[in-house]
Amino acid sequence: SASGSRNQNILRFFEPGTPAHQFKWHADETDRNVTVISEAGDWKFQFDNELPFDLTLGKSFKIPKGKIHRLIKTSDTVLALSIDVIR
Repeated sequence: SASGSRNQNILRFFEPGTPAHQFKWHADETDRNVTVISEAGDWKFQFDNELPFDLTLGKSFKIPKGKIHRLIKTSDTVLALSIDVIR
């Protein structure tokens, strides 16, 4: 591992009442490794110009910095994500 790296783990919870602006298309300034840590119901994730995929318990994927993406809320369950922010 690189010395001086400041990787950070964040737990994010998205609830049915989460404001709509949280689900707009956006890009992040850092690479992120994401793991779904809850039974997510029918929540989906989508990269720009790609088909959405289901966020099932245990699913892991990488969001490269600058890659446009969004969450799609299709369920009234809480979605919990473990996010490793790679700096």
